[in-house]
Amino acid sequence: MRAGRFPHLGPTALLACAVVLSACSASREKLSDSNNVGDVLFYEILRQDRSPTYYYGLVRDSHTEKFGYIRSDDPYIVDKNVNAIQKLGQAEYARLEGQAQVVALLAEILVDDPAALAQANAANSLTRIGLKIPQYRSRGLEERGDRFLALLQEMDRIHHDGACGRTTLAASRGRVIQILNEIGQFEMATLTLARDAMKPFYTRNYLIDAADPGIRQAADGALTRRMGEVIRLALRSGVDADVPYVREESVRGLKTLGDRSGEDAVLSRLSVETNWRVRSEIAEYLGRSGSMEAVEALLPMLRDPDPSIVHKARQSLTRIAGRNLGIRSATWKRWAHQRFPELARREKEAEELDDDDLDLPVP
Repeated sequence: MRAGRFPHLGPTALLACAVVLSACSASREKLSDSNNVGDVLFYEILRQDRSPTYYYGLVRDSHTEKFGYIRSDDPYIVDKNVNAIQKLGQAEYARLEGQAQVVALLAEILVDDPAALAQANAANSLTRIGLKIPQYRSRGLEERGDRFLALLQEMDRIHHDGACGRTTLAASRGRVIQILNEIGQFEMATLTLARDAMKPFYTRNYLIDAADPGIRQAADGALTRRMGEVIRLALRSGVDADVPYVREESVRGLKTLGDRSGEDAVLSRLSVETNWRVRSEIAEYLGRSGSMEAVEALLPMLRDPDPSIVHKARQSLTRIAGRNLGIRSATWKRWAHQRFPELARREKEAEELDDDDLDLPVP
């Protein structure tokens, strides 16, 4: 390139143009992703990150309705999908509604994506988002969908009547706030219900555009609770994934978020889990839980043939006990019986049943 052809450009600008043109000619893939030279400079050369909307669209559009990958000539479609899933966990979101859409998509990836690496990264990204949102204590009102649907229909009617001039915001705002607060307290029975309960918050314009401070606060609080529940339920489902590193990432997520309600899912997995990395994460999770059931599961792990599992189990028991009682499993068992008398009683009853079985006559 000769400077005489571009008399208005200095040496630095000429060098930048040369780099951009070189990048364009060297990579059709970059141009196909970016569509123009400016994007190549901004995203590929300067390494600026794209918006969450871009990564969300990439993940959404790379799948079919049945959640398999689309037929494409692009050999790197799964790699791009996995990278986008990572980016969605690292991104900052201006509004909760956009963040909720991402949570719903990542939950679907974790449960249904045919690529295990995508599932594992979805679990990691869900955990990252879960750490960013406020943690609320709810009353845990069990809900299977009927009450939620009735409340949603009532809220829709209130909005319709207000739009038609049949009522005013002042007359209905109190009831809308009550509905939103109640929805926020629900404990959905399944991940599908939890996702359905989150969807209205980013599909109902009257909620998205609500300007009243009381309604805005109630809507944001309810949506945050709904997001947290979807994240936790998705991670619990990942505990039973087919691939070990997906299970590992899911258990790690539950541990990181402090989800004690997932203990049943983790304990159920422990009884059949053979992968040492997953068992190690389970041991750490149980140490954070600290329940009697957790201690009961950790005690046998002190006699595991894998020394790393024994080490993790002892660390977790030390965390629960507040002190290290050494390497002897009998010492830990005595402590557990003192800490949890119910555990000692149950073990005694089990031993008595075993003794009764031994006394049965041989046929």
